[in-house]
Amino acid sequence: MDYSNIKKYEGEVFSDKNSNEVNLDIIDNNELQTLIEKTTENGLETPVERYVKKREYWMDALRVYANYLVVLTHTANTRSLKFGSKHYFISVFYNCFSRTCVPLFIMISGILFLNPKKELSCKTMFSKYIFRIFKSYLFWTVYYNVFEENIFKYIYNNKDFHNYKKTISSTILNTLVSNHNHLWYLNFVIGLYMVTPIIKKITPDRHITWYTCILFSIISQLIPTLHTIFYDYLKIKEFKVITNYTKSLLVEISGSYIVYYLLGYLLNKEFSKKIYIYLSYIIGILGTLLTFALRCGYSLYLKRTDFYFVDFHCINVVMESIGTFVFFKYPVKKYIDKLIEYKSFKKVLITLSDCSFGIYLLHYNIIRILKQAIPNDTYNTLWWVPVSSFIIYFISFIIIYFIRKISLFREIT
Repeated sequence: MDYSNIKKYEGEVFSDKNSNEVNLDIIDNNELQTLIEKTTENGLETPVERYVKKREYWMDALRVYANYLVVLTHTANTRSLKFGSKHYFISVFYNCFSRTCVPLFIMISGILFLNPKKELSCKTMFSKYIFRIFKSYLFWTVYYNVFEENIFKYIYNNKDFHNYKKTISSTILNTLVSNHNHLWYLNFVIGLYMVTPIIKKITPDRHITWYTCILFSIISQLIPTLHTIFYDYLKIKEFKVITNYTKSLLVEISGSYIVYYLLGYLLNKEFSKKIYIYLSYIIGILGTLLTFALRCGYSLYLKRTDFYFVDFHCINVVMESIGTFVFFKYPVKKYIDKLIEYKSFKKVLITLSDCSFGIYLLHYNIIRILKQAIPNDTYNTLWWVPVSSFIIYFISFIIIYFIRKISLFREIT
């Protein structure tokens, strides 16, 4: 049977003349079954069936987990809490714990896109991946600017709608020039995809890839983090010499997000020794504790809330992300591989994974509505933050699940 015509837009199932393997990023479970039925001939195993057997379901679980962490990090907001109170620090901990959310998404992309065996031309990257993200960006930017700047403020803040011209012009301007909170990620992904064909040129050599990853991490993550600790916090002015010298090197290609991209690809290979797995766990735990301690300590020092040490470019967040990634790749994978034998679990996992992009895009809207109805300080922060995050996640999932049944919305979620 000729598989050269199997094409699915962002279902990511295809096989071309140059490759007999099926490349799948996200696919609907029903579509997958249909493809298997269509491509089965005389009881022979097809490329689609071979993919089903080798699919790494732990990556779906990691995607779902990272998706929930996005909601948690945005729900764990300290604005309505008294600075320095018990509930304030509980909320800070949840926020610090969940900062691996975006890095994990990037690391998953690193697995999918940076494999040297995977053919990926510039044309494919732009026509297939970048174009889809750009369409999503346009739709959701318009949506959030219309909803947040007009409908939401009208309902909850009694915004005056008499000046229609000003309202329309400001909405158009904001749509063109500003990212609405979490939508920055879409433009970032477009940029990351643009440089992917370049980055892929180094991944066949793992030594060079590790060198690149470590170099970029030192320049864009380690030294900036240490600068804030030693120069800004501990007032050791001599450290600025190191920072200034690093900047003078002008290694402008380096970026903290590319580090996560490379780490996803590098850490996906099985460790040669078990000690490396345990070392990764230790690094992850230390990273989480450091993130919490540094954010709390620096905020108390400044006598105000500060978010520097939860930025994705901080080395402590990198440490957290490494530990979480490895934890899912090894112990969680073992349990997922057993549970995936149950069809109901498999269906739920794939469905949640399918909807993760849409949940990410919609959840901020649901957060705004829920917080107006039930402020953060209404209940005990210890249990309300994770529970409300789950409620927001679930509501977002239900909405996305049904609107994805409409083909137009499926392309932008």
